[in-house]
Amino acid sequence: MGSYTPLWKRAIPPAAPDLVARPELVRRFDSAVRRPVTHVCAAPGYGKTTQLAMWARSRAVGVTWYSLDGRDRDPAMFAAGLLAAVGEKLPLDAHRALPAQHGPDAASDRTADATAEAIAEAVERALTEPLVLVLDGCEDLAGLSAALLTALTRQLPPRLHLVLATRTPAPVALA
Repeated sequence: MGSYTPLWKRAIPPAAPDLVARPELVRRFDSAVRRPVTHVCAAPGYGKTTQLAMWARSRAVGVTWYSLDGRDRDPAMFAAGLLAAVGEKLPLDAHRALPAQHGPDAASDRTADATAEAIAEAVERALTEPLVLVLDGCEDLAGLSAALLTALTRQLPPRLHLVLATRTPAPVALA
């Protein structure tokens, strides 16, 4: 179970030189982060990542980024990457709880809940100020990684707000 997360996956994407400013979207994102989870969904090429990145750079409150891809279907990679984005390491007990296989069974749900709890506790200890974590490309999650994100949305630390950006409906159960 590797925990290496490349820096490019944690970087806010650069702005394009011909970017069209959309102040109304920035205002909407600002008001959306008053809730624990925000879901932004649009087809490829509609500018989700571009607009979220522009918004992230304009924020006075901290914003961090994690770009998901197929490697994040491995729940250990996903959990480690998510924590790396907030400046933490996956607790060893959480690493041990994550199996290599990630099927949709009751044991996986229990594992996801326990791991989400460990992640939430680690994030809560780490954060002294509010933080927005943008998870870009959540449609790449499946199995235990998706279950882990679902469980985390139910156990979010009070200082953490999640923004889920997807090209398709989120692979997580959102309340």
